[in-house]
Amino acid sequence: MLTSVFFISSASIIIRYSDAPPLIIAFYRVFFAAVLLYIFAPSSTNRHLRRIDRQTLLTCALAGFFLALHFATWITSLSYTTIANSVVLVDSGPLIALFLSHFILKEKGSPTTFGAILIAMTGVVIISWGDFSTDSGHFTGDVLAVIGAFGTAAYLICGRVIRQRMPLTPFLVLVYGFAALFLCIYCFITRIDFFGYTPYNYLLFAALAVFPTIGGHSLILYTLRYMKAYLANLAFLGEPVAAPVLAFLFFREAPSWFFYAGGILIILGSLAAIVHEGRREK
Repeated sequence: MLTSVFFISSASIIIRYSDAPPLIIAFYRVFFAAVLLYIFAPSSTNRHLRRIDRQTLLTCALAGFFLALHFATWITSLSYTTIANSVVLVDSGPLIALFLSHFILKEKGSPTTFGAILIAMTGVVIISWGDFSTDSGHFTGDVLAVIGAFGTAAYLICGRVIRQRMPLTPFLVLVYGFAALFLCIYCFITRIDFFGYTPYNYLLFAALAVFPTIGGHSLILYTLRYMKAYLANLAFLGEPVAAPVLAFLFFREAPSWFFYAGGILIILGSLAAIVHEGRREK
């Protein structure tokens, strides 16, 4: 999880260098990830893909749909609301995952876990407090960010189901492939050009596929075989902590004191939830 936090947080740094439309960035990010994983996958991957049953394939497609939904709604929300609002709302994913896990997977989190997740989310609010807005004009963007949070939670719930009976690599190829398909359809409907970008942009797309996607999301999906979805979702709360550190290293953007106070709460809350659930499992 710690490694995945570092890789996920690199996305904002890489995206900063690209001038392509956000949805095109999202499409090529998962498309290149699916292609690279398939090319370098173990020989057993094709065998697993050929033997996959219809129900498993449908669940993988559903996971890809929710991942595409997350990217499409969250990125679009940034055009309507503040970054702070979007980050706080999209990071409500662990609470949504806790709710979905309770009713869908019958994995019940304790009140202590719920409180620890709230502490971590309070840290996200503190980090974003300086730019947070309650302006009603941002309502559309706020709703899109909440939908993006639901997309993340639902995508991990599907992953939790599949990872109990399917190896990681074929699962990743299918999920990223379906996500690319759904994003492709969305870009086609909205008439966004797929080609004509500079070679530098395509290099950035590949970097997004390798680092925050294969190195970040894939590691989170790996943990789903051993961790509940709402705990794995906590990894995304690490992005508001790690991203400012990378921004300082690459762009010399110094974080405010809100960052330190919020970062401590995110780390403590996440660790408390994971340690408590580990003791419950024992």
